[in-house]
Amino acid sequence: MIHRLFACAVFGASLLAMPSAHAETFDTCNGFITTLPASIGTQGVYCLKQDLSTSAASGQAISINANNVTLDCNGYKIGGLAAGSSTLTTGIYAQSKLNITIRNCTLRGFETGIRLSDGTGSSGGHVVEDNRLDLNTAVGIYVGGDNSTVRRNFVLNSGGSPFTTYPRGIATEGNVDVIENTVAGVFTAAAPGGGAMGVETTASESSNVVGNRISGLVGGQVFGIYNSGGSGHVKNVGNLVTGPSPAQASMAGGILCNDGAGIAKDNVITGWGASYDIYNCTDAGGNHTQP
Repeated sequence: MIHRLFACAVFGASLLAMPSAHAETFDTCNGFITTLPASIGTQGVYCLKQDLSTSAASGQAISINANNVTLDCNGYKIGGLAAGSSTLTTGIYAQSKLNITIRNCTLRGFETGIRLSDGTGSSGGHVVEDNRLDLNTAVGIYVGGDNSTVRRNFVLNSGGSPFTTYPRGIATEGNVDVIENTVAGVFTAAAPGGGAMGVETTASESSNVVGNRISGLVGGQVFGIYNSGGSGHVKNVGNLVTGPSPAQASMAGGILCNDGAGIAKDNVITGWGASYDIYNCTDAGGNHTQP
């Protein structure tokens, strides 16, 4: 409960700073989602005009089964809290699709809030922007597929699934840019060996992780930004990464470049301890670190 209260306080403050996103007007929408579960099978622009919720403990609230789809929730909520912390439900899901855009949605209480999966390696070109992800138990946002962007999202209170050792605020696979997101409050239900990650990139040879704000990570092993396997040349630039309290003694890092070729430049990294603020990255200058 402590972790959720902390992140809720951050959430309240963040709402004031959240930029206004482009929203589709009702006459530009090709169709409306009015009940859950829902499936989109034709390209076009789809919208919400009311809050929706589901108690389903598995499957997807909204599945996208076509390329070139925009889903604009117009600020409305898609809720899954009724399924509880053991839920296996995804809020918005697409696999092996091209050019999916998700914007202006609030997703709450799913295992994964938004999951655009690479699948067969044929997906990409996605945009996930200006959404609020709250109380999702494993991952707030997962995007797989080259030439995709995750930007200006608020990802809060992630964690609590009994099936997930390392919950993550934002996770990407492929060359996906992660820009100007707020990740606050990621915690694990797995003790004692579990951990938490603010942003994790995988197989990202040319991604940019820029201008993100990460805080409130709780677990035995925690990472602010983790460029994991195959993420050789990620550019980590201008991020604000606040460490756990108390600082972890081992297996933790503000920015960790697993392959050693990632770059860290102009980041502010506090609360990690001198040995773990920037680890295994090329220090390109301008980083401010404070134990």
